[in-house]
Amino acid sequence: MTWECGDCGETTDEPPCDACGSESGNWDRFVWVCTGCGKQQSRHNPPCSRCGTMQFEKRPPDYLALDNDELAGPSYLELAKPALPVLGILALVGVLVFGGVVSVPSPLMNAMSGQGPHVSTVPGQADTANGMDLESVESMVHERVNDRREADGLEPLSIRSGLDDLATFENRNRVVDNYDGGTVHGSSEDISIGCQRRVTLLISSSSNTGTLTPDIDDFESEDELARALVEKVARESGAWMAVEEARYGYGVDVHVAPDGTIWAIHAVC
Repeated sequence: MTWECGDCGETTDEPPCDACGSESGNWDRFVWVCTGCGKQQSRHNPPCSRCGTMQFEKRPPDYLALDNDELAGPSYLELAKPALPVLGILALVGVLVFGGVVSVPSPLMNAMSGQGPHVSTVPGQADTANGMDLESVESMVHERVNDRREADGLEPLSIRSGLDDLATFENRNRVVDNYDGGTVHGSSEDISIGCQRRVTLLISSSSNTGTLTPDIDDFESEDELARALVEKVARESGAWMAVEEARYGYGVDVHVAPDGTIWAIHAVC
């Protein structure tokens, strides 16, 4: 709000005028004042909330006359009132969903829980089996794949998180399909690959026809198991051609089922 000098027309925050020193002028804003109790408010909105009077007059604001209620801003409750119906509905939906009364599509539930597509409580071992670190096996498989590519004059493939997630999801999904236990959340279509080309999934395990022995106990080291998993893919011309044609990246997952069967999937793009 500004004050306009009645003598020279200059404006200032308050009288007297900075230009001529006059104290004669007008404020360029006003408030509505209750004629009954003097309560000031910005709108002509009778009756007065303090005394109920219907009459208001337009006057310059008198800050000295403002009471504590007028100086105070709106409370948090007043600010939240417009949103209370929506908040109530969301709370009710949450109770129904997490109480199992209403089912929610898995992609939406995964988004609500902060998780992407995944398989929970997978039967078997995803970390260690027969004294071997399966993550180390996966690293060795990746190294051996790149060794063979380099021997063919090709650039090595880097591990891509999207392809690695895809290989893990599809491999564990297959385990759940063949053994009791485990729950699949979402689908592979919801995994962000980051690759515009066609992704190829290659099976390299004792779960389908191949030369791998059926039991993890038949392997004595991570390196021995990794070599067998790569050699199986390399012996299949169509599968190894997909590895040779890959340019974007690579992913792999190795899982051991409760009966010792080895499950492995490679993803290339």
